[in-house]
Amino acid sequence: MLEFLESHRVLAGAVGCIVALAVAVVFLLVVPEEAAGSTGARYLVLRYGHSLCWLLLAACSALHALRAPSGLVEATGLLALASYVSFVAVLLSARGR
Repeated sequence: MLEFLESHRVLAGAVGCIVALAVAVVFLLVVPEEAAGSTGARYLVLRYGHSLCWLLLAACSALHALRAPSGLVEATGLLALASYVSFVAVLLSARGR
């Protein structure tokens, strides 16, 4: 499987990028109900954190397809992970109130 993905790097990266961008748009439109009663940083994370994660995953896929340095691809993936962890943590804390 890895050999197939490597030999079709541009196609796999482009498909991953397009799918991730589509999901990012969906999550820009779908807002957690917890965001309505939130303000400040909590509101920003609840409103845009999930979309940011998917935008970063799209960037990660595009960078991979373009054969960017692996450190840059990995850093982008880690930023996506940090964005998602922040989103989930704030969402769970908002539900616990």
